[in-house]
Amino acid sequence: MHEAEDWDCGPRVLVICEELNATIGQLVNFWADARGKGDPKRSPAVSALADLLFMGRSAKDNVLAIAQMLTPRAIGGPEARENFGIRCLARYTANNWKMLVPEAAMPRASRTLWRWQVVIGGRAT
Repeated sequence: MHEAEDWDCGPRVLVICEELNATIGQLVNFWADARGKGDPKRSPAVSALADLLFMGRSAKDNVLAIAQMLTPRAIGGPEARENFGIRCLARYTANNWKMLVPEAAMPRASRTLWRWQVVIGGRAT
């Protein structure tokens, strides 16, 4: 039997989720129409994304999520959003900043195209 450290799950995988707010809405609507008796209430695709956010890193699966405003509903709840260790914001509002990175002091907003704030460990750069 191998030790857990010896286990190799394969190469790293990067999952890119574009327009996540719209995608989650479409998945929820599809599941509401396709769901049969006895099927779970929650879309299996939405549940799988939440599982990926919570456990994917240990299996070398990382998620890059792109959204105009990453609402708790869009990502499967506020707990799932906490799994993003690096958050990049551009053209943000004060409300958006407070929702996504409340632990970091908000720098002065800029309307300059391609100007981003990268927040890691509560510090914006």
